[in-house]
Amino acid sequence: MLGNTMHEFLAFVSFSFCNSKPNIVFVLTDDQDVTMGGQLPMVKTKKLIGDNGVIFTNMFTTSPLCCPSRSSIMTGRYVHNHGAFNNSLSGGCSSKTWQQKQEIDAFPTKLKSKGYSTFFAGKYLNQYGHQGAGGVEHVPPGWDVWNGLVGNSVYYNYSLSVNGVREKHGDTYPQDYLTDVIHKRARNFLDKRDKSAPFFMMLSTPACHGPFTPAPQYNSSFADKQAPREGSYNKKGDDKHWLIRQAIVPMPDDTVQNSDDIFRRRWRTLQSVDDMVEDIVQTLKQKNLLDNTYIVFSSDNGYHLGQFGLPYDKRQLYEFDIRVPLMVRGPGIKPNQTSNKIVANIDLAPTFLDLVDRTVLPNVDGLSFRPYLYPDQNSSVPLRDFILIEHSGEHVNDVQGCPGYKNQGLNNCDRHCVCEDSWNNTFACLIQLQGASTFKTCELMDNENFVEIYDLKSDPYELTNLYKTMDPKQFSNLQRQLHYLATCKGPQCNMSPLCCPSRSSILSGRYVHNHGAVNNSVEGGCNGEGWRGDEDSAVGNSKYYDYSLSVNGTEEKHQADYEKDYLTDLIRRRGIDFLEKRNKSAPFFMMLSTPACHGPDTPAPQYNTSFPEQMSPREGSYNVRGKDKHWLIRQTVVPMPNDTVASSDNIFRRRWRTLLSVDDMVEEVVQTLERQGALDNTYIFFSSDNGFHLGQFGLPVDKRQLYEFDIRVPLMVRGPGIKPNQTSDMLVANIDLAPTFMELALNYTIYLDGISLKAVLHPGSGPIPYRDTLLIEHYGEHTDTMKACPKFDNQDLSNCNNHCVCEDSLNNTFSCMLQRSPGKMLKVCQLQDDEDFVEIYDTFTDPYEFNNLAPSMEVSRLAALRKQLQQLVDCEGSACYTVTH
Repeated sequence: MLGNTMHEFLAFVSFSFCNSKPNIVFVLTDDQDVTMGGQLPMVKTKKLIGDNGVIFTNMFTTSPLCCPSRSSIMTGRYVHNHGAFNNSLSGGCSSKTWQQKQEIDAFPTKLKSKGYSTFFAGKYLNQYGHQGAGGVEHVPPGWDVWNGLVGNSVYYNYSLSVNGVREKHGDTYPQDYLTDVIHKRARNFLDKRDKSAPFFMMLSTPACHGPFTPAPQYNSSFADKQAPREGSYNKKGDDKHWLIRQAIVPMPDDTVQNSDDIFRRRWRTLQSVDDMVEDIVQTLKQKNLLDNTYIVFSSDNGYHLGQFGLPYDKRQLYEFDIRVPLMVRGPGIKPNQTSNKIVANIDLAPTFLDLVDRTVLPNVDGLSFRPYLYPDQNSSVPLRDFILIEHSGEHVNDVQGCPGYKNQGLNNCDRHCVCEDSWNNTFACLIQLQGASTFKTCELMDNENFVEIYDLKSDPYELTNLYKTMDPKQFSNLQRQLHYLATCKGPQCNMSPLCCPSRSSILSGRYVHNHGAVNNSVEGGCNGEGWRGDEDSAVGNSKYYDYSLSVNGTEEKHQADYEKDYLTDLIRRRGIDFLEKRNKSAPFFMMLSTPACHGPDTPAPQYNTSFPEQMSPREGSYNVRGKDKHWLIRQTVVPMPNDTVASSDNIFRRRWRTLLSVDDMVEEVVQTLERQGALDNTYIFFSSDNGFHLGQFGLPVDKRQLYEFDIRVPLMVRGPGIKPNQTSDMLVANIDLAPTFMELALNYTIYLDGISLKAVLHPGSGPIPYRDTLLIEHYGEHTDTMKACPKFDNQDLSNCNNHCVCEDSLNNTFSCMLQRSPGKMLKVCQLQDDEDFVEIYDTFTDPYEFNNLAPSMEVSRLAALRKQLQQLVDCEGSACYTVTH
C-alpha cells in the first residue's frame, strides 16, 4: 500500500528553571491506601506538595506487595523482569541474584554517575540486612549516605545499617521512633551536604505498615474514626476467585472491631510523616533550595480493611490494594493540578532521570511522566492507556490456629481462619482505557483458570464480574493484550501489539518479533486497533468504496458515491479540514494512510483511462522460473498463462491510476500548509508499508516474499532546514520512523529497534547513526479450504489464483538479514520449512536475485552468517543495530 504520508508541525519549546541540576526528595510510605481515605490525615503534606503541584488520581502499583513493588520502584521494571516475586529471599527479595543483576542497574547508580549526592533512610527491601542478603555490610550501590532498616517495617526495636555498620535501636521515644529517626537524619543531611552537588533524598517510612505504632502524642487521635463502610466493605464476593469466596461474611464482631482499630492506628502513624514533610519543606525553603527541588510523595502498595470480608492486608487484585497516592511539586510545576493519566511505580525511576537532565533510561519497562507535570508544554495524549499488575501468591505448610489448613497452600490467616494469600492467589491483570470505560482484566493461575473483568468507570467497587457476559471477541482482545504485557520487556511494554506487521513496525519502531503482530489475522495479533484520540480509521483492509470508518469510536458507513465516499479523497478532505480548524498554538502530527495502491485498485473516475499503454515491466525476474528458490517459488507456472499476464498488466495500470489521487492530495496539503505559513516548520514524510510484485518469478499478484520487489519501499522527507535535491543510500527501514518522529518533535531519544534519522536529515546535528545490518521477517499464513484448488485443501497454502499458483503458505515463514559492506549488499534468508532452506544474494551485483549463493558458500562462512541472522532475530532495542559483521 503506497502512500502513508505523514506530517508534523513542530514548535520547539526550551525551558530552564535554574542553571544547576534540580534536587529531588522522594518520600515513600508503606501500605498507604487511596480508596479508604489513606491520604486524608496528611493535611500538611497535601497542602505543601499536592496543592503546590500535581495530584495523580490514577497511580498504580504494579504489584500489591512490598518487596516486589519496591523492586519495581528501584529498577523501573515489572516484576516478571526484575525477579523479586514476593517478600522472601527465595522469592528474589534482596537476593544475591537481585543484587547482582538488578540493584547494580537501579536508578541511584545512574544519579550517582551524574554527580548527585544521594541519601537514603528507612525501609528498603523486606529481606535487606539479613545474612542471606549480605548482612548489614551490604550497602546498595549509588548511595552516599545509607541508613537502611534491617528487615520489614517496625517503629521500635530494630537495627539500621548505617553505611554498612549495624546500629541497634530500642523502644525510647523520640530517639528510637523510626519515622522520627528518618526525619532527623534527613535534616542532618541537608545541613551537612556538599553544597556544590545536587542531591537526591529517599525517605522511606514504616508508616502506615503494621504493627501500626503511633508516636505517643498521636495515640488518641481520630478516636471517632472507623474503617469506611461503603463499597465492598463486608460484602460477599460470590463472583470472585476462590480465596475471596472463602471469606466469612458478615465478618465476626471482633474482626470488625480490629479493622476499625487498625484503621485509626494507621492514620495516627501517618501524622509523624506529615510532620516530617512539613519540616523538610520548611528546611528547603530556609536554605533557598525549595524552588529548585522536586518533592515526590507516594507509597509502595494499597491496603484493605474488611473489603469483600478480607480482614486486613494487601496482595489482592482489587483497587483498594493496587491504587496508591502520587503527588509531585517542583520547579515550574503549576499548583493545584490534578491528572487522571495512568501512571505506575515503574515510572518513578525513568521520571527521576528525566527530571535530572532529560536522560532516557534504557531497558526499563516504565515511562517518564515528566510531560504530565508540564501539561501546557506537552501533548495531552496519554503516554500509555494500559498497565500491568502482577502478584505471585505465597503459602506455608502449617497455618497456626488452623490445623485443617495444613498443606492446603494457604497463608496469612486470621483467628477465624480467613486467609489473605494462597498459592492460587497468583494473578496478572491488565488495566486498560477503552473509550468511556476502564477495563480491568485479571487471569488467575489456579485450578479454575478463573477470570475477573470489571469496568472501573461504571463499577468502581468491582462488585460485578463481567467475564461471563462479555462479548468473546472483546475478551479475546483484552486477553491477548494481557498475555503480551505479562511477558513484555523494556520499551515494548508501552506499545499495544494490535496492528499488522509492517504498520505495527511503523507505529512502534520495532521488529515483528518484538511487537507481536505476526500477520494480518486477529489470531496473528492484528485487529486494526491502536490509535487513540483524534481518529478517522478505516475498519478492516483497504477499500475505496463501501467501507466503514471508526470516527473517534463511532462507526461511519460509506457507500459508492464518488463525491462523498472515495476513500483517498475523503482522507484528503478530512486532512485539510483538520489543518483549517486545528489549534494554531499547538504543534500537530497528521497521518494520512491511503488505500492506494492496494487492491481492489479502484481509481477515481477521472483517472479511469490514464496510462493505457503501460504494462507490468518485463525486465529482471519477470516471468522467470526461480529454480534455486524455496518451494513456494518453485511451484509457480512459468511461463505464466496468457490470462495471468493480461491480469497483471491491468492491475499495474490500475495501481498507477489510484496513485494519482494521492498525488493530488499531497499537492493540496502542501499548498494549504504554505498558505497558512506553516510549511517552513513542517516535516512531510512519504512512505509505504510494503512493496508488491506482478509476475516476478511467475508470482501473479501479491507481496509476502523475501525478494527486493516486496521489501523495498519509497521514503521521501522534506522539512525545516533540510537541503533540497539530496539522495541518501543509508540502510533505513520502517522501524526508524517512530524514533525519528520522536526526536524531531521532542528532541527526545527513544530506544527502540529502529534508529532516529534526524542526523541524516540534518547533517551536523549529531553523529550519523550507523547500521550495517537490517532484519526482514514474515510469518506465512494458510487456509484449510481452497475453493479454486480443492487439491490444495489442508495443504497449508493460501492466496492461490485460478491456476493454483499460491502466494503464501505455512512454510513461507522466513527471516532475512540485509548486511552491507563496501561493494556488497548481502541478503541472507532462512526459511522455516522442512528443507531448512537458505537463500543468499548479493543484491549489488545481482539486483534481480537470480543467483542463490548459499549452495556454493563455504560452510564456515554460511554458519557465521546464520549466527548473525539469529542475533537479529533475538535482538531487542539498541542491540538490534549493533549486530555487525
